[in-house]
Amino acid sequence: MLAVLAGAHLAIGALRLVRGSILKRARVVAEYQGAGPAWHFRMADEETQKIASWLLATVPEDRALLFDGDGPGCLQLLAPLLFPRILVHASALHPDGTAAGRPVFRGQPPWLEDAAADVPVVVGHGASLEWTRR
Repeated sequence: MLAVLAGAHLAIGALRLVRGSILKRARVVAEYQGAGPAWHFRMADEETQKIASWLLATVPEDRALLFDGDGPGCLQLLAPLLFPRILVHASALHPDGTAAGRPVFRGQPPWLEDAAADVPVVVGHGASLEWTRR
């Protein structure tokens, strides 16, 4: 009787392992493959997700992207995902339009009002990103 109970216990444990770990991991991997690097921002607000997705798809590899605000959070996550592009603090902008020896990215998200005369800066606010021009 003890052997039957122990066997049933092990069988239930094995089923829970498959359902609770392996299938869950497979589902998360499928979500990541569908969303790409923007998947990392899935817990952020909708505007942050849009900004991050747009930046990852739009910023050329030889550009510097200016940032300001809090380091920890979404901004901290954005930096390695943008590689080989670099994030440079807005105060490092030179008069010639470069920062850290690279030309500064000057694009504008299509859903936001254009202010072509100003320099774009992504601002981190912990768990969110904001797009501004200065």
